[in-house]
This record gives sequence, structure tokens and C-alpha cells, in this order.
Amino acid sequence: MNGIKKIIRLVMKWPPALVTILVVALIAYATLVPKPLGDNDIQLFPGFDKLVHFIMFAVLSMALAFDYGRSKGDYAKIKISRSALAVMAFLSALTGGAVEVAQGAMDAGRSADWYDFVADSLGAVAGVVVFAFAVRRLGLDEKHGRIRLVEAGACLPEEVKCIYMASFPPEERRPWESIETLQADESSPFHVSLILFEGKVAGFISWWRFDGFVYVEHFAVDGSMRNYGIGSKAIDLFVGSMDRCPVVLEVESVDTSAEAERRVRFYERHGFVAHHGYEYVQPPYSPGLPSVKLVLMSNPEAVDLERAAATMHRHVYGVTD
Repeated sequence: MNGIKKIIRLVMKWPPALVTILVVALIAYATLVPKPLGDNDIQLFPGFDKLVHFIMFAVLSMALAFDYGRSKGDYAKIKISRSALAVMAFLSALTGGAVEVAQGAMDAGRSADWYDFVADSLGAVAGVVVFAFAVRRLGLDEKHGRIRLVEAGACLPEEVKCIYMASFPPEERRPWESIETLQADESSPFHVSLILFEGKVAGFISWWRFDGFVYVEHFAVDGSMRNYGIGSKAIDLFVGSMDRCPVVLEVESVDTSAEAERRVRFYERHGFVAHHGYEYVQPPYSPGLPSVKLVLMSNPEAVDLERAAATMHRHVYGVTD
């Protein structure tokens, strides 16, 4: 079972609609090309060709549902309603009808057979039924894997520490003991939001609530769960939970590395604006560590950068002058 889920989650990384395109291409070849198997006419039993049509359009309806569902779901999850499943079955059956019309119109040694269309339609319906059952059985339905943001308690889970240490270099992280102390202090403006997937910690966002804006200090997703959309969903949920309060964060400049450029582009896709013209330096977290030249980003754009930087330096990094 786990092996099947791993294969499915691997396929879910494919480009949108690729599975459907491949299935449609195979069906077009099998139904519209004269003698697709050469002179080998396979007929294992009477009505075998109808079974083949049934299977082809069952697979097509499953491919349609799969590509649609993965475009709507979260991290390796499929989100599709019953009405959407019905639409996928209809589109699959409609394609079957179009194939029969094309066969009748083409002078290619193929002819329309409306019993084939009946088999196509039955296969299309059976396909979405099997698809819905398989998705539930494998635990891939989106309702069982919704990504949530949850405010952490005074005692942070060990998973957060592991993700934190693995995601940031020493000059970009405060001592872990400092984080634990801040989180345990109920009067502190410091907070940690856990990113949960299937009830498990998949990442975290540490942030500060100041007068007039929110500062995201650290945001990371477990390395084994990246590239599945968890970060995208989490940052959207976080910004949406701030009640239109501006969100400010620090990033490396795009000319620092390819990874830094990807990170900036990620935030830009989620509504953040990079303030490249504003000179900003992150003070060191601890004595002996270097300052780091970074770029401020904000969502929305309208933020008093001087005030935000001064507030962050004073409260986050302890710079008093």
C-alpha cells in the first residue's frame, strides 16, 4: 500500500494535465489509427473489443479526475467533489462519442459502432466510481490531509527544533534556548505557528506581532515534504489569518544564489513585494556571528520600512542604538 502511495505522489509532481494528455493520445492511437496492432487482430472472446473500450474510457475518466483533483488538493492530496466526478465521467463518455463519430467520418478502415459508445459510457462511469473508492482507500482524499496552521503551546515539539536546525545556517538563527524562552513567555509578541499535515508537524512559522505590522522571523517546511505545495498553502493561510495586517520578512538578494532567487519568486507569487532599493542589514543573533545583508519583503507593498526595520532591530535582535 505504501509503495502505491509513493508512486502516486511521484506522479502528482508531473505537470498539470499530463496524465490525461498521455491517456488521450493512447486512446486516439488505438481507436483512430488503421490497424494499430498491425495484422494482429486480438479477439480473445466475443465482445472482447467492447471490454477494451470499457477499460480505455474508465482509465480516461480516472485520468481526468486525477489531474483535476490534484490541481485542487494540498500536498499529495486529491480534492474532488461528487459533482466534479460526474463531470469527468461525462467528458470521458463524450470523448467516446466523438471517437465513434470520427471513426464513421474517416475513410481509414474504421467504422462507428454505437455499442462501443455504450461500453465507453459505462466505462467512464465505472472509472470515477473506482477512482473515488481508491482515493479514499489510499487516504489520498484532501479532507484527510488538510494543511492547517496551529498556534504552538509553551513547549515546542522536537520536530520544530529539527526542522529549524536543518533549514537555516548559524548566522540566520537565534539560539534555540532563546526561542524556547520567548515562546514560554505569554507576554512576548513572539509566536510560533505549527504547520500540520495529517496531524503531524510538517513545518513552522515563527513570527512577531508589532504595532501596525507582523514580522515573520523564520518559515520552514520539513525537507522531506517540500515541493508538494505545503509552503504555498501555509503562507497563504498565515497571511489570510492576519486580518489585512501587513506582513514583513527578510530574504537573501536574488543575486546571492539560485536558491535565494527561487525563494524571492516564491514570495512574489504569494503577493509579497521585494524592496531592493532599501538598504537593510540583519544584525547578528549572537556575539561572534556576522551581520547579514538582506532584502525586506512585504505584503502588501505599503509598509513604513524605516519604522519596521527599527522595530525589528530593537525587539528581535536587541539593537538599542
